[in-house]
Amino acid sequence: MEPIILASSSPRRQSILKKLEIPYTVVVPDCNEIMPERGNPEELAELNAMKKLKAAVKLSKKEITARWILSADTLISMDGRIFGKPGDRDAAAAMLRAFSGKSHEIITAMCFFSSHDQRTSTKISRTKISFIDLSGETIEKYLETGEWQGAAGAYKIQGIASCFISRIDGSYSGAVGLPVNLLYEALLEHKYDFIV
Repeated sequence: MEPIILASSSPRRQSILKKLEIPYTVVVPDCNEIMPERGNPEELAELNAMKKLKAAVKLSKKEITARWILSADTLISMDGRIFGKPGDRDAAAAMLRAFSGKSHEIITAMCFFSSHDQRTSTKISRTKISFIDLSGETIEKYLETGEWQGAAGAYKIQGIASCFISRIDGSYSGAVGLPVNLLYEALLEHKYDFIV
C-alpha cells in the first residue's frame, strides 16, 4: 500500500491507521479551526476538515510528495450547541456537567484527497452518545486524570470516560475520531490499493 499523509496530530487517528496497516506520514496543518458556540455541526466539522486538507495539500506541493491526503475534524453537538476542545479545566467541567444524564452527538467529518485525479471525498459520521448521571465528585476525579485535555467535549470515549457511557448509537471509530467504514468507502472510491 502507498503511504498517505495524515493531516492531523491526533494519536487516536494514527492508532486507527496503524490497526488498518495503512502506512502514513503525519503533517500538522497550519490553520485555525472555527468553533462557534452554535451552528450546523456537520457543516462546521466539514469546514474544519477541509481547511486542514487544503493546508496539507499546499504543504505537500512544496515539501513532500504523496498521492493521498486524509484529514478529519471531530466536534460534539447537543441542544443546538457546539462543543469543541475545552480551553481550561473550568470549561471541561462545564461540558461534563452539560452531558451528565443526557445524550449528545459526536460528529466527525473526514476528507480524503487523491492527487492523481485532483478529487476530494468528504464523509460525515454521526454517533449518539448517552451519559449516566455524573456527580460533582466524579467530574472532579475525572478532571484530575488530565484525560480531558485536547479532547472535543472534554472526554475521550476510548479512555476512562468510557465508564460514563450508557449507550452508543452509530460508529464507535467515528466517535474516536476516524470513521473506519467511511474511510474504507473513500479508499474504494479513489481506487486506493487497500488489503480488502
